[in-house]
Amino acid sequence: MASFEKILVVQAGTIGEFVLSLAAMRRIRAAHPRARITLLTIPAFEALAKTSPYFNEVDTNGAPGNPGEWLALRKAIKAAKYLRVYDLQGNSASASLFKPIEDPCLPKGLKLPPTSPLMPAFVGTGSFSECLESLQPLLDTTAPCPPPSSHCLFAGLPTPHIDFEREDQRGFIGISEYWYTAQQVLGLGGVWDWAEWEKG
Repeated sequence: MASFEKILVVQAGTIGEFVLSLAAMRRIRAAHPRARITLLTIPAFEALAKTSPYFNEVDTNGAPGNPGEWLALRKAIKAAKYLRVYDLQGNSASASLFKPIEDPCLPKGLKLPPTSPLMPAFVGTGSFSECLESLQPLLDTTAPCPPPSSHCLFAGLPTPHIDFEREDQRGFIGISEYWYTAQQVLGLGGVWDWAEWEKG
């Protein structure tokens, strides 16, 4: 076990909220004098936070702009293995860092726990219309196929190469189901190979 506690303090709100939080930050430091305390905030408050005696580290990634950045931040927080988190911002944006990700394509109420320590949990909201809307960019059949490929499936992504002239690669396999089964169930990966598929 580490000789110090790792604590995260979240405050990425307005300057007024940040200043009002300073008293709480002081009390957190007093309650954990030997802890390694990290402040998650925004770049505008970096200099102010670094001059205060309350933090060992200042992380300025507190306002992610897109879903990929949110997921990366959640992953980084989980990987840091903080013993305690003080959410001084206390709004839905900061709370979303610590709750399961809502997935409209999963049945309502279905909870999927993390598959690894660095992955988030998911909870289904069961909204078919939101599911279709979220999948639309992936299923875009109107996207152009980039050269040199001449055949694409969805969103302008080329199909895996299948040599139908070879005797051992004749036959039809539904690409999406093949890809799921070959990658996730059989763990084959690599080039599409009918002989390997038959062995699986």
